[in-house]
Amino acid sequence: MNSLSRQSAQNLRVVPQHLRGNDTAVAFYHAIEKHLGAVNTPGKDVRTDSAEAAETMLGIISRRRVVNWTQRDDIQNEMRNDLDDFLFDVMRDGKGHPLTPDSMDEIIDRILGIARARLPD
Repeated sequence: MNSLSRQSAQNLRVVPQHLRGNDTAVAFYHAIEKHLGAVNTPGKDVRTDSAEAAETMLGIISRRRVVNWTQRDDIQNEMRNDLDDFLFDVMRDGKGHPLTPDSMDEIIDRILGIARARLPD
């Protein structure tokens, strides 16, 4: 097994079972987990919370998607606002992850970048 295949297999093992098979959700999961892990405090379940966030954020984007959404700033701004509300209300205030406005912006930028690349218009 080459190193790339070994790395892919290792990454798949750490992804929650229910996200496997949805490449976009897996990409979201890894992006969110990276940020939560960097700012996290002991006692927080980063993997579970990252998986929940990936599913929720994918749902937010899916609900807002329209034809040519990647070229429409108004739609992307609506997505950004909904993602921001979720991160503030659920991940920071509800679950207690110490996310700053800057770290939330970084997560949102990464999630929208992944969505633009993986989710067709």
